[in-house]
Amino acid sequence: MSATKQIEAHLLSGKSISPLEALQEFGCFRLGSIINRLRKRYEIDTILVPNPKDPSHSFARYRMKKLPS
Repeated sequence: MSATKQIEAHLLSGKSISPLEALQEFGCFRLGSIINRLRKRYEIDTILVPNPKDPSHSFARYRMKKLPS
């Protein structure tokens, strides 16, 4: 299964994902690109999370706004 399909299934299951999780779980280096493609079919929220080790930087966490019925 492609990384896009795996990440799509992950989000559709109600979970969120960060770039580091995408790399660790699915070997995906380009989560932003996949999210951009998925946004053509789904409403996806971006949550900016402060980096606990350096609060002046943040990273994105993505989740579905509402799960399709």
